[in-house]
Amino acid sequence: ALLDIDQNRTALSLLQTSGATAQEETAEPLQAAQKITATENAGTTNVEHSPVKVERKQEGPTCVTHANIVRRRLKRYVNIPKAELQDIKTSATLLTIAPKDDGALTLLSLWKKCRRKPDGKCDDMTYLYTTWLIVDLQGEVVVAKEPPYPPISNSKKYNAVTRRGKGLKFINATHVVGLLGSAWEPPYTPYHSFIWNIDTNEVRLYPIHSHHDLEYNPHTNTFLTLTNTNGMKTGRKWTYEMIDEVDVDGKSLWHWNGSALFSYVNQHEETKIPWGYCMNVRKECNDKVHANTIIWDYNIDDPDKDILYFNSRHLDTFYKVQKKTGKILWGVGRVGNFKLTDAAGKSVKKVVHHAHQLSMLGDNKFMLFDNGVDRTSYTVIEVNEQARTAKIIFKWTAPKEIFQPAMGGVMISPRNTYVGSLGYGAFLFEFEKVKPANASIIEINPDKTEFWKLQFKESYHFQWLFYRVERFYENPLIKSNVDTVTTSAGKETQIPVTVWNSYYSIHVTRGWLWVLYTAGNHLPSHTVLFFEPVEFKPFWQPTSFIVALETCFPKGSHVLMVVIENVEGYSGVHTVMVTSEDGDCNELLCVTKVDMNSW
Repeated sequence: ALLDIDQNRTALSLLQTSGATAQEETAEPLQAAQKITATENAGTTNVEHSPVKVERKQEGPTCVTHANIVRRRLKRYVNIPKAELQDIKTSATLLTIAPKDDGALTLLSLWKKCRRKPDGKCDDMTYLYTTWLIVDLQGEVVVAKEPPYPPISNSKKYNAVTRRGKGLKFINATHVVGLLGSAWEPPYTPYHSFIWNIDTNEVRLYPIHSHHDLEYNPHTNTFLTLTNTNGMKTGRKWTYEMIDEVDVDGKSLWHWNGSALFSYVNQHEETKIPWGYCMNVRKECNDKVHANTIIWDYNIDDPDKDILYFNSRHLDTFYKVQKKTGKILWGVGRVGNFKLTDAAGKSVKKVVHHAHQLSMLGDNKFMLFDNGVDRTSYTVIEVNEQARTAKIIFKWTAPKEIFQPAMGGVMISPRNTYVGSLGYGAFLFEFEKVKPANASIIEINPDKTEFWKLQFKESYHFQWLFYRVERFYENPLIKSNVDTVTTSAGKETQIPVTVWNSYYSIHVTRGWLWVLYTAGNHLPSHTVLFFEPVEFKPFWQPTSFIVALETCFPKGSHVLMVVIENVEGYSGVHTVMVTSEDGDCNELLCVTKVDMNSW
């Protein structure tokens, strides 16, 4: 979370909506020094969220109650022209219906591109419109937002290409960081980066340049960017990547110039793609690295322990870098230093080809969208740092007719499915020999069957593109295999639960677990029977607890609400019916004090 939250919340006064509307949105840059905090614009209700209070009965202890459980429902919001919305709705086709709708939402930046014509009027940069889109599992549009234009003086640049969204990712339950436009090489467009509050639809623009991807650290209020040396006098015939940590004004605070990769590249020069092919495809022999993913595994307590990961498309390798020293700790791929094996255990020279969106799954597992030579795959790789080995442990290969020569991504979901963006649905001149397929989002089960598939079909006049997608939920998730409990004298009441936060993060995130008494004759409604500050595991791994209630239950029926709440104040709820046969129990024990900051 963006931990500018007031952590001294004995009353837990949490997050009110600022009331921003579409009419209040502006493309003008805000003061760059302003820090996005979780105390602003982070709720969808105008009711102040102050759930923890004390209620004293005539006799007995002082009980804590938690009466205001906020279940977020994202505001349905559309501010694009009706014709554009109609084109999206007409094109969006649900091909595989999810067997169970758990409320999952999918975020993407949808690019509408002029279809290539024989008369040549549509070139590679002819984009008709860009929409920031959120859809549900029914394929219905929840949010369709027109991105702001960067504040640019040249009117010719007011083209949808300057608003193509890349690198969209959640930095807490309410805010998304990303890039505007296309900035693979200089000169860059001013105010290229943004943070978008999906609850209020406020967008803040920042004078920060990056290509393909960027990261944001809420604890330092700084960004991590990717740039390259194209156009600079480097004394070399090829470009290399630069990684910078920058402040909100774009000032570099830390710099990595990619020189650590020189030895890797020179060592494996014989493995480069044949020169003729390089010249025909974006001069790959000059653009040797072409990074497209950056991951910042920052350490809150000790920044000297920060680790970076980045993926190189053209070296078919991803790297782990020690941020303090800039030293490459290892590389996995064609230009790396690990022994590689495929899913069958066979030794191979590379595990992916021109891959995109490196992501972390935890337990030394990494996932990549493997674009491939002529087939595209979702690939999971297990790394053993001590043995210096890496092996493919999962691989789903898409049909050949939807081969993705460029772009794309894949991420894990809480249900342990893989959500992939096969967004190459329009013609790109750099891949003239590849026929684009209809842009699709395909979610795959661990058994490699399709869980969900949404396709954006082309029309006579236009086609669709998107770079990658992001899965999220409106509220944290909670699951339990217990809906009813029967208890008796001397028997502890236990409720097993598993929880996930509402968004993917590589870092531990925080929240609170409550058990509330909601129906019965023995305590006021929403009296707290159990409270525990909790930490959600990173990588959307399941976090499991056994809630042990240290109280007897008077004979009869009692309805309990098990609540998982994140620090943004949004909750997942599971209801349990307790039937007691204890004739000797006369009074329930309640929680008389809570410490909101005792993680």
